[in-house]
Amino acid sequence: MYATTTAHTGQDRLHNYLCSIAERDDVEFLTGQFAPIPQSFQPKLLKEYSQIKTSKGRKEANLWSFDLRALFGNSGINYAADDSEIIEAAEQAARDVRNRLANCSSEETTLEMLAQAAKRHEIELPHCKKTSEIVQRMIAEKWWRRQLRKRFSKIEAAAISIGCVHKRAGLYASNETVYRRQKQRRKNARLLESMEAVHNQTGQICTLAELASTNVSNPTIRRAELMTRIRGIEEFSNLIGYSGLFLTLTTPSRMHARSSIDGTTNPKYNNTRPDSAQHYLVDKVWAPVMAKLKRDGVDYFGVRIVEPHHDGTPHWHMLVFVKPDQQAHFLATIREYALRDSPNERGAQERRFTVVPINPSKGSAAGYVAKYISKNIDGFAVGSDHESSSNADASKTSERVEAWASLWRIRQFQFFGTPSVTPYRELRRIETLPESMQDVLGEAWKAADEGDWRTYMQLHRDGLRIKPHWEDRPSTNYPDEFNKRVRGVVVHGDLHLITREGEWEIREKESSREARLLTSWTCVNNSTRQHQQSIKREELLTFDDENGVFMDGIGGRFIEHREPPRTDARLAPQREAR
Repeated sequence: MYATTTAHTGQDRLHNYLCSIAERDDVEFLTGQFAPIPQSFQPKLLKEYSQIKTSKGRKEANLWSFDLRALFGNSGINYAADDSEIIEAAEQAARDVRNRLANCSSEETTLEMLAQAAKRHEIELPHCKKTSEIVQRMIAEKWWRRQLRKRFSKIEAAAISIGCVHKRAGLYASNETVYRRQKQRRKNARLLESMEAVHNQTGQICTLAELASTNVSNPTIRRAELMTRIRGIEEFSNLIGYSGLFLTLTTPSRMHARSSIDGTTNPKYNNTRPDSAQHYLVDKVWAPVMAKLKRDGVDYFGVRIVEPHHDGTPHWHMLVFVKPDQQAHFLATIREYALRDSPNERGAQERRFTVVPINPSKGSAAGYVAKYISKNIDGFAVGSDHESSSNADASKTSERVEAWASLWRIRQFQFFGTPSVTPYRELRRIETLPESMQDVLGEAWKAADEGDWRTYMQLHRDGLRIKPHWEDRPSTNYPDEFNKRVRGVVVHGDLHLITREGEWEIREKESSREARLLTSWTCVNNSTRQHQQSIKREELLTFDDENGVFMDGIGGRFIEHREPPRTDARLAPQREAR
């Protein structure tokens, strides 16, 4: 009821304002043009409409509204929808597909029907090989919720185009996106508090919120682990005599919506989205660079940090260590690929690719990148964020960076040329290494347990072969399909060490269940039903297998993949089984 009342109030306000600035015959038409646009964007756009009408006339202003409307799409769910409406739309979409399946007599007609459903909602078909797998996803409400939430990126792309994302408007991300992300995080925090994990062997019970506070979903722990690894690769580079470089890589001018000086419109901007700009850096620059360096036998390693310019366009900072006698070739190769696109545009040679040699006498390489790591996690000890027009504190602006990365699904930190972190984390789970594994894993386990990434990396360079041991288990969402989870590590191809014993059951806490049931008795309404749906087990158990973390509906990290707490003081508090 509240959402409906709010929507009606907003539409009435829009209609009344249009009556004051538009011709009477245009009001109904313009209301239809502006109503699907999120209300937070409307004041700016209505002001612009009025200015165009005054300067260029009624016809030009109305034609401009057509172009504006095209940015937000013309079909599917309303772009101004909130998350409760997304949930309802997902239910309806899944139900429609289930109903229409009964009329499909062949695989061909089934695929045609599914393609029409996807087109109707402006989403892509599932990327699956089998028709049965596509069907299983498109009859699932959870799958539809994810796809419809992805459409929020179209809102953000439109916000960038109309000038709602830059240092003088919404830094890194629009206020609409940041507000939506705040609501999602609060909702997820409540869900994590309402759910608990119970071990089937020990009876140990921890809330999911407690688990989330003990691993890399916790910003403090994530930042500490990243700095441990960076410090380790720097120490290893010193050991083998490699040179350190700090590199910055940016995109061509056409991918930047706004001037970095004052936030004014860039006339060259071609509506490139931040995720497309990121794909450009990955696929058109870095991937061919790595292929060329591999062919040429260049040895290097390091880490890249992806962060947004003030207008949301991504750029990269990279800390790289390379053989001194290969450094010139390494830099020439990156420069070549970085400047293949639009090399002669103004500022390209000076800004597209920059290099700062790391001088150990002026400080450590890890110290050099610490502020970039922190700025893109929680802003700890950074101070002012100079991308902000008001030099706002980075502890505040980091929230906007997180919302940006979550919405565009951009991986902020990526190591290259270094060991995988998953086996390292698995070894850290073990309090005592079995005697039978001492000869092959003793040094690696000790290095992992002590957080000694330098030694861990040295062991890999000396021939240690260790990788995650993955286990297939039936999917909880899609029949006849399997998900992978980490069960331990595999050493030298045939030695297995199990690091995760037993199973964990995720269930609703008794106190939360009682509170919900009490609410359902006293206030049986739509929001109660939505709350009951939102605490389903599968809503929480969305996995990012590569990084080993739980993911929420729009990409936010929460809990390490099926991660029971360690029993030492460094991790989650334990409670007696109830």
